[in-house]
Amino acid sequence: MVQPSFRPGSCNTDPNHGRRSSPTGPMAAATQRIANLTDMTEFATSFRWHEDRRALPERASSARAAASEAAAQYIRIRRQCQTTVDASGELLAHATECQERLRESLTTYVAALRVGDVPPERAIVMVKATVLQSEPMPDKHYRHVVEEAVTWAVDAYYAA
Repeated sequence: MVQPSFRPGSCNTDPNHGRRSSPTGPMAAATQRIANLTDMTEFATSFRWHEDRRALPERASSARAAASEAAAQYIRIRRQCQTTVDASGELLAHATECQERLRESLTTYVAALRVGDVPPERAIVMVKATVLQSEPMPDKHYRHVVEEAVTWAVDAYYAA
């Protein structure tokens, strides 16, 4: 067995004790591939850098024009959205007023039917008929209004 030499006053921190080591095996191959890839990436970057440098003013001008157009379009859309939101608020207020008028009218109508001894089933059919004749093309909103009207009619019938 070879003993490492040790001289007083010296510090030997080399784990290989002066022997040169070269990595072997799968780890060494992976390390070499990474080193080669890094060299190729640096080569490609430096090679492209000169070509890109010449095209930079044109690319910058093109990007500026695209950014300006995108900003203008975004501003137009934001304005349209705000206009739509404002109009929606007004429309919602008007729809709420119409809904309350419908509820009040149906409550008065159903109360009159109850006083006239109309049975509840018949009153519901009459309320539905009244709402049905108001709109020739039924859709989901129309069905929602009919459902609301029936609910209000039942409440009004038994409240009277």
